[in-house]
Formats: sequence, C-alpha cells, structure tokens
Amino acid sequence: MSHALTLQNLLEQGTIALWILIGISIVIIAFIIERAIFYFKRNINAYEFFLVVKEFIKQNRYKEAIIYCEAKSHHLTNMIKAGLSRLITKNNLKNNGDIDWDKVQLSDIESAMDASKIEEKLKLEKYTIVLATFGNISPFIGLFGTVWGIMKAFQKLALTENISPGIVMGEISEALIATAFGIAIAIPSVMFYNLYSRKIVSSLSDMDVLSSNYLQLLKVLKQNDGKIPTDYYFEEINEEDK
Repeated sequence: MSHALTLQNLLEQGTIALWILIGISIVIIAFIIERAIFYFKRNINAYEFFLVVKEFIKQNRYKEAIIYCEAKSHHLTNMIKAGLSRLITKNNLKNNGDIDWDKVQLSDIESAMDASKIEEKLKLEKYTIVLATFGNISPFIGLFGTVWGIMKAFQKLALTENISPGIVMGEISEALIATAFGIAIAIPSVMFYNLYSRKIVSSLSDMDVLSSNYLQLLKVLKQNDGKIPTDYYFEEINEEDK
C-alpha cells in the first residue's frame, strides 16, 4: 500500500475535510481577486475631485456636477451625488431654476448623504465577512480532518493483526496534512481580510471628511446667498488615502 503524500492520493482516500478545504480555498481565491479588482477600480484623488465639484457649484452648474460624479462611479462621488441631487430638488429651486438658499434644509441633504454612506459601506464590505469566517474556521476543519484520520488509523491498528507500524504512521502523516492545509488557507484569508478592512476604514473616514466639507460648503453658500468667499478653506483628505 503506497502512502505517498500527494493530493491525488489524499483525495482518493475520500477525506471529507480536505474536499471542504479545497472548496473553501477556491472561494477565498475568487473573493480575494474580486475585491482587489473592486478596490483598484475605485481609486480617485479625493482632494482634486472636491475641487472640481466646488468649481461646478461655484458656477451654479449642479447638473454637470452630478454627471461628473456619475462618471467617476466611486463611493465618494456617489455620496456627493446624493447630496447634490437632494440640493437641486424642485422645492429648493426658484422659478428661474436657481437655488433658493432660504429654502435649503441642510439636514435633509445630510440625511441623503448618510443613506448613501450606508449603501456604499455595504458595497465596500461585500465578501469580506466570508474571508474572515473562512480564515477562522479553516484551521478547525483541518484539525477535524486530522483527528478523524488518526482515529481511523488507530482503529485499523486495533482490528488488524501484525500490521506494520509504518503503515499506521503513514496514515497519521496523511491525516496531519489536513491541519496544514487548513492553516495554509487561513493565512492569506486573514491577511487579505485585514488589508481590506484597513481599506474600508480609510474609505469611510474619507467619506466622513468629504461629507463634512460638502455640508460646510453648502452652509457657507446659504449664509452668503450662493456665493463662496475667496478665503474659503476645506479640510484635506490624507494623501495616503486618496
């Protein structure tokens, strides 16, 4: 009986824990790649983006600002788009189409942006809980496979006379592969979960800063009848988070 520690040999043994771990590894790889592509595509310079939006607002080109946000398709731009869309609702417009700043309710705009934040947060967190869960349970599934394999090896030892110790030890070593495989799956899963979690926290922080800047800008506009003072300043987003 051959005890070569090959994947084919292990799978032919029908070890259910290994089959489960192989399935988990495929799912983990797929989600890691999907999230990496998702975050890579959602990469903009938030500082420059807000400067452009501010210029649109300064020139009363609100619809063009919304189109600009739609073209970017980013969690920050989607949030600002929600704020812009609520700003130019019919109730806030004069007969000539200009903003009636006396009617603008900043609380309504803030609520629209908060709703957008929740929606974007769910998009950012998509699949990350799967990475965290599989990263936590994979070693235990592997350990279960190892314990089960060792139990089978000792049962064979008890029921078979004159069995070679080498055969038993070979089966035990094969059983230990399940634990090693479980740990090998957990390491990248947890590593990428932590990496993506940091990205999510950074993105949510950016959204809070940009939301605050936008609301502060609207407050200034409301106080100055739609005009922006030349010395107006807004909080910058960290360079590393752009």
